[in-house]
Amino acid sequence: MTGNKSALLTAHTRTGFILALSGLMFFVVVFLCPFPSYAGDREAALSELKKMNIPFDADTYLDRIKQGDTGAAELLLKAGMDPDTREKGEGGRTGLIFSVIFGHIDITKLLLAHGADIHARDSVFHLTPFLWAAQEGETVTMKILVKAGSDVNDRGINNQTALMLAAANGHVETVKTLLDLGAEVNAKNSFGATALYDAVRTLRPEVAEVLLEKGADVNVKVNGVTALMKAKRMGRSDLVKMLQKAGARE
Repeated sequence: MTGNKSALLTAHTRTGFILALSGLMFFVVVFLCPFPSYAGDREAALSELKKMNIPFDADTYLDRIKQGDTGAAELLLKAGMDPDTREKGEGGRTGLIFSVIFGHIDITKLLLAHGADIHARDSVFHLTPFLWAAQEGETVTMKILVKAGSDVNDRGINNQTALMLAAANGHVETVKTLLDLGAEVNAKNSFGATALYDAVRTLRPEVAEVLLEKGADVNVKVNGVTALMKAKRMGRSDLVKMLQKAGARE
């Protein structure tokens, strides 16, 4: 019996030693070994930029975005560049706005992954990246921004909507996409104009046709002038016939 107690005591002692050793190892690993950080990635990115002779500054960052240099843009972001860095001067456009304007979809995705602000506006037209995408006819980019949280009925200077901007610039597919995404077809800007009125004013019959099919108000007036009156004054018989067929009156 004494032998059994001795063996049992020895076993307990060994177990205690193993547990103590395990606890010590846990302490060493958890408290003495540093957790992984992004500091190493930042230093590596800075080192790579130096090798490539790419300065780490705002002008270079925005220039590389404009050029569509995804690799350099990613290195600059990893090195610590603020994704919402703005251009100098009055424009105030961010990197995300530039990637949208220049149609660089991969860089747009990269910037969004790094937390770029989808609500940031330029300083002149007060347009968000989404509104810029509509104006430039960047339909794919527009969808990406909506998925990221952009408002399809967002407004810029003078309460211009994305639909108005796309219509005025003749981007038929963009207009169709905006309507499918839920854009308000009869929204008015600060002057009372709608997307249809802008389409007529800028001589965009294909866009006007799409808007009329989606229920655009054919008799909207701006300072007492209807779209039909506008079309007649500009001598556009094609638009006149289209509007009259839709029920337009002066």
